[in-house]
Amino acid sequence: MGHQAISREPPIMRDLRTLKELPPRSGHDWLSTLEREVILVGMYWGLTQKRICTHWNLSAGAVRRFRNDLYEAPLSIFRLPVIIRVGNGIFQCRVCGEAKQRLTQAQRHLLSHFFAHEIARNIDLKNMPETL
Repeated sequence: MGHQAISREPPIMRDLRTLKELPPRSGHDWLSTLEREVILVGMYWGLTQKRICTHWNLSAGAVRRFRNDLYEAPLSIFRLPVIIRVGNGIFQCRVCGEAKQRLTQAQRHLLSHFFAHEIARNIDLKNMPETL
């Protein structure tokens, strides 16, 4: 029996490399899912808005609006593919790669990347549709 190598790289990193290969977008286009994921990763890494904009060629207004929308409606983060099912009852955070045994645990874990622990713990997840 051989052991399969497990990548230490968070799953979302493949998407970030893809974004670098895409042509520049028009300034008036809506942010794509990939661009929103990039903003999330920048926030996770603790990058300033300016660094996120510069590194991934995004407008400051678009980044600011996305961040403000996220803080006003935290559950909007789950419109993005930020949690994936990797096995029977195993859910993985695409931002950091950590796996949890229940969907709600994975959701709270993901929220804790962007909100204080007390806030992430108290966000109501009861009526949220499962999107996996």
